[in-house]
Amino acid sequence: VGTVQGLARFDGLTFTTFKQSKTPGFPGSLITSLAETSDGSLWIGSAAGLGRYRDGRFVTYTQKDGLKFETINTLCTAPDGSLWIGGRTGVTRWVDGKFVDDIDTAAYDTLAMQTITADRQGGMWLATGIEALRYADGRITRFGREQGLPAGSIRSIREDAEGHVLAITLSGLFRLENDRFVPFQPGSTN
Repeated sequence: VGTVQGLARFDGLTFTTFKQSKTPGFPGSLITSLAETSDGSLWIGSAAGLGRYRDGRFVTYTQKDGLKFETINTLCTAPDGSLWIGGRTGVTRWVDGKFVDDIDTAAYDTLAMQTITADRQGGMWLATGIEALRYADGRITRFGREQGLPAGSIRSIREDAEGHVLAITLSGLFRLENDRFVPFQPGSTN
């Protein structure tokens, strides 16, 4: 579990806490996000860099290692196996052992990046706080007020068990229907 004081692991009996001051190679203790990749690595987003736990040891990556930014807001493993890393200045990816900056988000306000989520069609959703962005087939599609989302309140994008894309906002839950987000009504069959 990621906390404001480090990473806590529960073995069924006791908690072990890993924190920057006591664990070599551990990123900052303010944990913002966790993700696992297919090679068994646990990736740890923090306010002071990106950490990786693999084979019993921690390694921290910072801008010195090619990371685009050091404050990590969100992590997500994509269907292609790459790790998407979201921060205040956009997105970078970990692909085949290196950082790749091939997703251009310069035209979008990512200052309040909240989450990144993969959908069943292989697209990647970015909840930026202000709007939702979907990256697929090399291009970004913007979803904002014109597409039914309330301004400035998008906290997360998720997919439900049936594959419907949901936007979690400060104004409630919205579901994507025909390229437009509509308020979700519990019990609706649409």
